[in-house]
Amino acid sequence: MLPDALWRSLAGDEVMLLPLLAQNRLIGCMLVSLNRESVPVRLHDKRMGMLAGIAQQVAASIESVRQAGYRDEEAWISWALLEVSQAISNAQTIDEMLEHVVRLTPLLAGVDRCAALLLDKESGDFVVSQLHVGRGDSAEAFAEMRLPPGAVPLIDLARATRTIQYIADARNSDLVPSRWREVVGSKNLVAAPLAVQDDVLGMLLVDAVESDRDISQRRRDIVAGIARQASLSLENFQLQVQEQQRIRLLQELEVAHRIQTSLLPDEIPDVPGYELAHDWEAAREVGGDFYDFIPLPDGKLGIVMADVADKGVPAALFMARTSTLLRLSAQDYASPDRALVHANRWLNASNREDMFVTAWYGMLDPANHKIQYANAGHGLALHVSAADGAVQPLRSRGIALGIVDDPVIDTDTLVLAPGDLVVLYTDGVVDILDKEGEEFGQERLHDLLVAHRRGTAQEVADAIIAAVWAHAGQTAVVDDVTLVVVRRRA
Repeated sequence: MLPDALWRSLAGDEVMLLPLLAQNRLIGCMLVSLNRESVPVRLHDKRMGMLAGIAQQVAASIESVRQAGYRDEEAWISWALLEVSQAISNAQTIDEMLEHVVRLTPLLAGVDRCAALLLDKESGDFVVSQLHVGRGDSAEAFAEMRLPPGAVPLIDLARATRTIQYIADARNSDLVPSRWREVVGSKNLVAAPLAVQDDVLGMLLVDAVESDRDISQRRRDIVAGIARQASLSLENFQLQVQEQQRIRLLQELEVAHRIQTSLLPDEIPDVPGYELAHDWEAAREVGGDFYDFIPLPDGKLGIVMADVADKGVPAALFMARTSTLLRLSAQDYASPDRALVHANRWLNASNREDMFVTAWYGMLDPANHKIQYANAGHGLALHVSAADGAVQPLRSRGIALGIVDDPVIDTDTLVLAPGDLVVLYTDGVVDILDKEGEEFGQERLHDLLVAHRRGTAQEVADAIIAAVWAHAGQTAVVDDVTLVVVRRRA
């Protein structure tokens, strides 16, 4: 039934209600007043058909206008996002990019205020990074605000869902706390997450403070699009920072590699009646293994093989310190055990990292073919007899340097016969794995030394290194490989 007021406004004696259909959807209706007595019966049906046609034309026109409006809205949104994209593409910093975002968002989305918040990963708080206040007097309150988890449930919801969230009446919503309403005075509020991959790095907040009018879907779409643009820019800045850090780290590691290499012997010393060979391969750009040849009085030669119990830059720094201290101690003390104990005392005085190093130190006297040696926890030294191929470990009592202040370290003596070998190495030689996860192992090393014991020192070293790399194949090397071979000429 029609209201009485509507009946009184109609001139006819009957009313026709015609649906307005667009693509089988009801978009409205057309109300027509008819006077039946003024139209012959034979014309009534024709008039009804004509009115139905008019209703179809009206529906088509309305739909066309609506579609044009939709296209205009889409064009406006695309233009707005293009403006943002162009503005932030030239930004040099995150702060500069966000400053563009908060300045353009109120203009393009028709809101009063816009704040860009970034997540403080240490505290978990959202902190205001950039702010634009078009209306209202809340710049100071906004700028100093930190929002921990739970402070504004709307923000927590946007972060959890990683989707834009909108409150039409912020004054009467459980998602906006009373403290926010008192300090900030939002009448409505939009929270759009700034998400990079699976992480939410920030939040875009926009609101109105003077108008009770809702933020329309179109304007929310613009805010969501701006947030996506800002997120992409954040990701690009993040990737740039990571790439800069990677390049800087590579440069620093390259410098560290050169410095570490410079600490190793430049050339093999000439020792009458003896041959020496060596090899050093760091698993990373820098490592914790090192060896050294130290000239001593009366034509003697100090030989060091050591392994820091760590990898990478920390091990390299500890290695450099240990190498320097061992060189100084070797000049001051005539026995290997005292040299190691004294170096340990200096090492512990500045060992804030609680690192330690195993070390084998021997003093070769070519005049009597004796090696006095001490072992600070480094059990990887072998004597290979040229006569019968017997392989004997050169062990003596001692613990690693850097653990206790006054370690007990003993000295033993080895007499080398013509053709005998002394092979010093680190655990990277025997621990290296093949693709099946099997170690190279002590047994393979012993067999190799027996088979090549009549070769020169360099030939023995080359055979060991070739066998080790052949065993590893394409398997990634995770430990440094260091080797020294000493041979008394036959």
